[in-house]
Amino acid sequence: MRGLGTILNVLGVIVGSGLGLFFRRGIKPRLKETLMQAMGVSVMFLGLAGAMTGLLEVLEDVGVFKRNDEGTSGFLKFIQSL
Repeated sequence: MRGLGTILNVLGVIVGSGLGLFFRRGIKPRLKETLMQAMGVSVMFLGLAGAMTGLLEVLEDVGVFKRNDEGTSGFLKFIQSL
């Protein structure tokens, strides 16, 4: 079904927002700070992984990494993500 991912994403955001409003006062500040740091680290790793996607490619027949020679755009994305 076309658009199912979008519908599920919207429902997930609505449910998550409702739970966040409901449990807002029940979460201790220390746990809140730890969760924010964990989300920040995961966003950094996702950004680095996305930037490095264009830098290397896997040669399926050999199973090794090879430098991608499509230019410097992937390298510039990697530098920007730092």
